[in-house]
Amino acid sequence: MASVSVDEAKYTQRGIPVSNGKLAMWLFLVTEIMFFTGLIGTYIVLRMGTPEGAWPKPTDVHLSEALGAINTFVLIFSSFTVVMAHSAIARGDSKKCLTYVAITFACGVLFMGIKAYEYSAKFSHGIMPGYIADNLIDPSLRGVDTSRPEYKHLEEPEYARFIKEAGRHPYDPGSAQWFKAQVRQKLTPVAQPVIEQIAADETKAKEEQRILSPEERQELLEKIRNEAQSAEQKKALDCYEVVAAINGSGQSRPASALEIGIMSNKLNEKYHDLHLPAFIPYGNLWASCYFAMTGFHAAHVLGGLVVFAIILIHGLRGRLVKNAWNVSMLELTGLYWHFVDVVWIFLFPLLYLV
Repeated sequence: MASVSVDEAKYTQRGIPVSNGKLAMWLFLVTEIMFFTGLIGTYIVLRMGTPEGAWPKPTDVHLSEALGAINTFVLIFSSFTVVMAHSAIARGDSKKCLTYVAITFACGVLFMGIKAYEYSAKFSHGIMPGYIADNLIDPSLRGVDTSRPEYKHLEEPEYARFIKEAGRHPYDPGSAQWFKAQVRQKLTPVAQPVIEQIAADETKAKEEQRILSPEERQELLEKIRNEAQSAEQKKALDCYEVVAAINGSGQSRPASALEIGIMSNKLNEKYHDLHLPAFIPYGNLWASCYFAMTGFHAAHVLGGLVVFAIILIHGLRGRLVKNAWNVSMLELTGLYWHFVDVVWIFLFPLLYLV
């Protein structure tokens, strides 16, 4: 019996046949996989729970597929260079290893630079959680008589698809008024030349003891439009029409927040420098998901850059030589960096393409 026990002991494997460092890294990555699975899974559930076609498209939220694709290529290429760095140190080629680590570090910095540019585009357009006008649909619009001339345009598809949703989501009149005030504040300086021209004609009419009729005002706007030569003059006129709609100038009623939201979106598409508040249904939900997922991913990229910076300093001091410690360090760092790459491969199509 004793001899049998001894024979069995020869083939007994104690523990897992990997180093402690690699085991720790894999355990860490398992927790990270669960973390990002939770984020991505939540995003998918929220997106699938919205009405068909209602989720913001990449163009609605100023996402550039080209920039996302560039960042994807950058990270994939950096995964290749970190593998080459590990291969070089395993062969004892410290110089090549340092070069590949430097390229990987540069790719990570480029990725973060592009992401910072994308974030700045979101901030400049007010696309941040809690700042987006995502519900401007006044429930009272559902019962309006669209046979009346001032409501006739609400039958158009761009309005009708929203009015169908009227009353189904919480509507805050205060937020709607705040949105209109923000649009007016941004457009008034641009529309000032037209405002002054209209004001001059109104003053002239008052001197003649009369008030400009809506028809006269419309004729005056047509005259200004026909005389507008430069792009700035046409832009001022387009902006004035929205300001007039907000104020109700020459109309029987001020435009609703929904109408101003759609008009504001059109101006944003036509004049990219206006940066008007955008009307984006489900925009706050999208922004919360976007900044949570890409923000945590960027934090992981930043963590990898810190490690690569330490390795670079280590190499510049002549200490990046072939030994068990350095080979293991680069292998474990590469595992982490591959994980960061794989996460982005999931985020890119979900956010930029679908």
